[in-house]
Amino acid sequence: MSLDDGETWKVTNLSNSADESSFEVSTPLQDPGEADPSLITDYPGDVPNVFHGVAGNKVLVAWHSKFCSSGNPAWGAEFPSDEVAGYLGINNEVDFYLTDLFGAAGSQSSTDYTELDVEVVGEVPYSCLWSARGVLREDPENTGTTEVVWFQAERLTGGTRDVNRVETACIAGAGCAITWQEDPEGVRPGEGEGPGTGWSGTANLR
Repeated sequence: MSLDDGETWKVTNLSNSADESSFEVSTPLQDPGEADPSLITDYPGDVPNVFHGVAGNKVLVAWHSKFCSSGNPAWGAEFPSDEVAGYLGINNEVDFYLTDLFGAAGSQSSTDYTELDVEVVGEVPYSCLWSARGVLREDPENTGTTEVVWFQAERLTGGTRDVNRVETACIAGAGCAITWQEDPEGVRPGEGEGPGTGWSGTANLR
């Protein structure tokens, strides 16, 4: 992020998932962090893309990742939702903040592409949705300068369905929204022309 029209930049790692894994695949793959072709079964916490929205001094960032542990989602609270609702003053019959309406909770699933005759891909775990919020504020230690304060990243889904095509939008005075597509069977190889088995052409989402 740059706060001086690109003169200087500050890099912040919001996901911290590159060295993490939440899924063990049945088809070993090469460790992306090593030069030697050693094989691993712990699938890396890959983040293929990131999306953001800005409104005033508020920033929303969302991404889908193969790492689907931690994040403390509301539906995964340690305490019963009734106790949490009472503590927060929430009426569960009116406000569904603590209710898993769309089945976001659940174990991370995967697709084994060897069963679809795509052996070069192997087994791939589903992605889950993450988000992080940031606030642009005046730096309390340096009057006249600004900084972005990031809140802890939150996991919104569990990976029981494969998240893809994330979109974000923010409107000042209203809030932010995130939309995404979920595939219960994972991404399928397409039928595009060209070399390979469809992965170099198009991909199908069902």
